[in-house]
Amino acid sequence: MAKGRGDQVQRFFGEAAQFGIERGVTIPIPAGFDRFALLTFTADKHGPDLDEKAAKARDILQLMGMYFHAHVEAALKLPVSLDPSSPLSQRESECLAWTSRGRTMGQIGKILGVKTRTVTFHLDSARQT
Repeated sequence: MAKGRGDQVQRFFGEAAQFGIERGVTIPIPAGFDRFALLTFTADKHGPDLDEKAAKARDILQLMGMYFHAHVEAALKLPVSLDPSSPLSQRESECLAWTSRGRTMGQIGKILGVKTRTVTFHLDSARQT
């Protein structure tokens, strides 16, 4: 008979304790196409305001994780070379590539360092080409 979920959780926390990990926070990072990554920060001691600080920093931690994940994902994939005869601009191609990987316009804007409206503009422009 397979071990239950409770046994797995108990084993997880037991192994963490063996490494001196008492506290932590895990930030989910949506990766598109029903995939996700996790960014975890751990600590060996519990400060009085650890949970509060983690909650306040959640958005920036998630953004950091998304940015890191995007760079790792890009580094592991072969670069997409632009066909010189393509009527699309480099930015239009980038926006389309991130869209094909399941990123939202807001996520693409954060990855590329532009406003969501700019991403919308490039995607609209690509559609008209």
